[in-house]
Amino acid sequence: MTLQENLNNMMGLDDIMISFAVSVGAGIATNLIEDIRSNKNLDARMNKCFNNALKKWEVSQETRNNLHSESLNFYSDLAVFLSNPAKGINPKIKELLHLWIKEIQNDEICANYIISHKQDVANCKLNDVLVSLKNDILTTINIIAERQENMLKKQDDMMEFLQTQMQALTKDETIDQAKKLIAILRGSIAELIEDLKLTTVRRVIEEIELQYASVIENNQELRSEIAYIKGLTLLFSQSPKAIELFHEAYIIRPDVPNYMQMEVRRCLAKCDYETARKLSEELGDERYKIIVDIVSSNNSASAFAVIPENIKRDMEVRQIMLESLVVKKDANCAFLFDCEDIDLPESLKMSNIYQWLFLLSKIRCETGDFIVLSFNASQIDNLKSARKAVNLFWKKLEETEIKGNFYLIACLHSYWNFVCTQDKSWADSFLSIDRTNFGNQKLVFNLMEVSVYVLLGRHEEAFTALVSTSKKLDINIIRVAIMLFIQTNNIMHLAWVLGRMKEVEIKVNDEIAVLLAHTMQMENAEKIIVQLDNVDFEKESVKELLIQLANFNSGKEVITEQIKKRLAEFCDELKAYAANLLACVGDTELAFDMLKPIVDEGTPDLKRHIFISVLEKMQEKSPELYRILIKNRQAGNYCDDHLLKKEYQLDSQIGDYNNALAAITMLYERYPENAEIFVHFIFTISHVCPESIKQYEKIALNLKISDPKLVTLVYRAFSENGYSETAAELLYNAAKASDDYGLKTFYYNETLNGMISNIARMEYDVAEEGNYVLCDKDGQRLFYLASDNGSSISKAMLGAKKDDEVDTEIGFKPIKLKIIGIYNKYYKLAGDIMREAKDGSNPGLVPFEIDKEHPLESLEMVIRKMSKDTQTPEEILKTAYAKYERGEMGLYHLVDDNNMLSSYYKYLFTPFRVHVNMYFNERRKITEIPADTQFVLDLPTIITFAEFAAKTGNKIKGQKTITKLLHEYLRFANKSAIHIADGDFYEAMGRGNLVKYSEYVDVDAKEHIKKLVEWIDANCTDVIAYNALGLLQQGYNSPLKDQLFSSLSLLLNQKCYFVTDDSAIASILPMVNIITTETYVKLFNDEQVSREYSKFLLEHGFRGVELDTDYVCSEYQKAKYGKENKLVAIMQNMTKNPYQISVAITACMKLESMEIDTNTLKITFTNMFAMALKGFIPDFRNNFVNNTVHSMDFPMRFMRITRQCLKDALVIANS
Repeated sequence: MTLQENLNNMMGLDDIMISFAVSVGAGIATNLIEDIRSNKNLDARMNKCFNNALKKWEVSQETRNNLHSESLNFYSDLAVFLSNPAKGINPKIKELLHLWIKEIQNDEICANYIISHKQDVANCKLNDVLVSLKNDILTTINIIAERQENMLKKQDDMMEFLQTQMQALTKDETIDQAKKLIAILRGSIAELIEDLKLTTVRRVIEEIELQYASVIENNQELRSEIAYIKGLTLLFSQSPKAIELFHEAYIIRPDVPNYMQMEVRRCLAKCDYETARKLSEELGDERYKIIVDIVSSNNSASAFAVIPENIKRDMEVRQIMLESLVVKKDANCAFLFDCEDIDLPESLKMSNIYQWLFLLSKIRCETGDFIVLSFNASQIDNLKSARKAVNLFWKKLEETEIKGNFYLIACLHSYWNFVCTQDKSWADSFLSIDRTNFGNQKLVFNLMEVSVYVLLGRHEEAFTALVSTSKKLDINIIRVAIMLFIQTNNIMHLAWVLGRMKEVEIKVNDEIAVLLAHTMQMENAEKIIVQLDNVDFEKESVKELLIQLANFNSGKEVITEQIKKRLAEFCDELKAYAANLLACVGDTELAFDMLKPIVDEGTPDLKRHIFISVLEKMQEKSPELYRILIKNRQAGNYCDDHLLKKEYQLDSQIGDYNNALAAITMLYERYPENAEIFVHFIFTISHVCPESIKQYEKIALNLKISDPKLVTLVYRAFSENGYSETAAELLYNAAKASDDYGLKTFYYNETLNGMISNIARMEYDVAEEGNYVLCDKDGQRLFYLASDNGSSISKAMLGAKKDDEVDTEIGFKPIKLKIIGIYNKYYKLAGDIMREAKDGSNPGLVPFEIDKEHPLESLEMVIRKMSKDTQTPEEILKTAYAKYERGEMGLYHLVDDNNMLSSYYKYLFTPFRVHVNMYFNERRKITEIPADTQFVLDLPTIITFAEFAAKTGNKIKGQKTITKLLHEYLRFANKSAIHIADGDFYEAMGRGNLVKYSEYVDVDAKEHIKKLVEWIDANCTDVIAYNALGLLQQGYNSPLKDQLFSSLSLLLNQKCYFVTDDSAIASILPMVNIITTETYVKLFNDEQVSREYSKFLLEHGFRGVELDTDYVCSEYQKAKYGKENKLVAIMQNMTKNPYQISVAITACMKLESMEIDTNTLKITFTNMFAMALKGFIPDFRNNFVNNTVHSMDFPMRFMRITRQCLKDALVIANS
């Protein structure tokens, strides 16, 4: 029995070896180290064992070099490496120590030394960390041993089975041993090959060759088959040797199809196409004939395009072509990968491994060997499917015996996993792979090594690796070097690569220039300018562009004249940079015109990124920006924070809350602790799915929100959706902690008459813990907190009731307090804010007192004092009304921005007269209405239509469109309706012409708004008015203008009509399709509904509408008999719609035919005619009356009075 066998039988050998390695490695076993150093032979052997272990250690070569030593100095080096105080124990160290232990065990002298000094080893005290390391190594050894044991057992079982078969051959002399061996090779051995158990097959073949050498030598079939199988076992590990063995098999038996196939492939690899073609014809396999034709063709891509589809779909054929074309000089293989996505095989076998290899090559081609230098790179998303495929292949590869043969795929496996998961263990795995024999692919994987170091933050190691790779400088190295500079901002990295370019006479081309343009940052621009003089350029215009980019980024003067003259010399990417530079200096139109033709909106590249940047500078291009941002996000492209914020801003501007929610959700998932993002997220949810808000209550209450605008938004989100208590608490906390007067004023107003007024103004019967008690103290009103943990006064307040008198003390002096009321903290804070405002420090909250003896005069003085205008509100309105009457202002000019809804109700349904355009003129402009025409309603139109429907029960037919922004505004109004019922609503509801839902005006107003929203939901289609973004300047427009411009923007579509009764809009936009509500109703509804609608308008103060003869006669008769009538309104209507004179003439003649009291008739219709005639110019007026009177020159009684009325009216009109 050998010493090694004795050692293996000894108890605790592994434990002793591990303890030795750990204690010596950590520098603890100083006595042992000195003893080894004193023995040169032992020292040399220990060094040899250690360096052998280093060679097998799966780490970077640099790390190996750092620990490689020719003397026992490596012990101190290893001690530092093993237990670095700054970094802790390196996770790969246990692998190194394990390998060292194995080497020591295999060296009899070293192993014997350690056994003989086991007591010295045992005396070395390990700390907790080293004990843990020792246990880890022991566990690793046991796991590896178990795996090896299982693998060997499987191989031994197979060997035993095959040996049994072979022994049977030897014993039975009647059996033809050669035939039986061939049967075994094509049976059991073939199955092992199919399962890729190639190591086992090699062992079996070695055994067969050993036992049956003479049989094999004397049988060509057996000899060739064994050569072929041996080639298969070496195909993935020693390819040149495998090819020799395949050739040997072919030489022995050149008529076997499998051998002929391999011979064809051998000839293709040698570019011996003539022999390959001859063999393929002899083989008779159509696939191989086509393979030879494609590979030997001068235009392989064109030749491939015309081959049969079934062969095109054969991935093994494509892989053989790929392998054969790779060795062909300047061959293009890209066409092979131009095929649809193919499902990965479910298993990994010898019969489909070429399919696997082709698919992995295709995936690699699609990823473009992308070198990742940032975990934020958008291209990482493209690697995820590649990672999934290679992981599946690797998992199946572990079930075979060829895992160690695919170093390239192992690198990709580790690299893609590291890039996609950021797990550093994958980086260690990648760095451990030996890439020495990677041939012409070594450069790509060396650049991946640079990438790994960059991603690990080890930039100097990355630069060192890059420099060592750059013996032959090419564009890939230059590209990575410049990108490394972008990461490190170390100007020396850029100087190095530009210097190397100068040395090897490589000029800056367009691609390199684009990378250099990308490096321009404010902090390094000046340094870059200096470096540009150290390298040559292919085009001086490109150098000039880079210099001006650097000037711009360093704050220097930018001169663009030369750039503008030579734009044609730039590639598309440089044009994009030039466009961005021009846009930054104000030439946005030229920048846009340059970019538009070269940008693919669906491709997230540099050009589109710059295009988006230019669009952001152009207000009028906001609709285009909006479409691109949504398209980008919905396509699944990576969106940086800025793009998401910009999209959210645009979405919100036009009420596109579904897209807004998608954008803000992505931001919230990235930054859940960011208060601003959270508030916008909650606010948007409140519009899209308000039922989801509840789950965010606690987060909102715990998150510190101080910005007044954000506080207002989050308050609205909760208050408008029924979460009043949460809203009150949020607003209370913010207002209490803030010094912002605007926020304090907002809080005060909300507690006074806002969404939380019911909570804030709640009174309590009995003072409980936390209540604030308002007391009268000697005529002074003060709040005291009711609390058991407070002062004697606080304790005295507990249990108090309104009107109680409480005896207590302040500073040991007895006092009596009268309880005025019991409130909560919200009311208390509102009171504090009002008291603070008494000194005039809060411009938004100015307290005042009214003189009880002269209330109106004192109120007017207060208003004048508070107003910046010299006029009172009444005087301002009077001036505005006069301008409206003269047509100098529109209805929208009169509306109060702070409450559009109630303001419109006031003007539509009070004695105010709304002037509308005449149907007579509008109908003449409308020739034909296509079926897909949209009719866009403004806010007053919606109100009028809805109230008409509620009043009369009539349904107005016709297509109706409103903007999403307007729809959302009304939904908000519906939620807060009871709190926005101001004086304007009181005036509109109090008139009594509308349906009355309640005696209480606020309740009545709430119901009207509810019915309004219900009418919209039932009758209107809402659309996103994205073109409005070109009109709406963020933060500059009033809510009213936002609504109006949003609706008008839809008219950019020629098939849209705007329906409004604001006549000023039509006069401002004469070329746009604009019609009145009356015209709209007449277009789509019958005469009865149209007549009722016109009457509804007239009765609510609209002037300029169409009336019929019967209505005029009816109202005259009511007036004649003293009944309530609209005769005055009809006369006023004549002024705004003089063409109604024909209706009045017909009515007069009709009444004249039946009237006995002609005096009233004469007076009434003379005035009516006169008011109508004043609406015409004098010449038309005179001609009209003269012609009409002449046409009525008949001796009929019912025309005589009408003629006279017209003549008298003309005199009045002309006076």
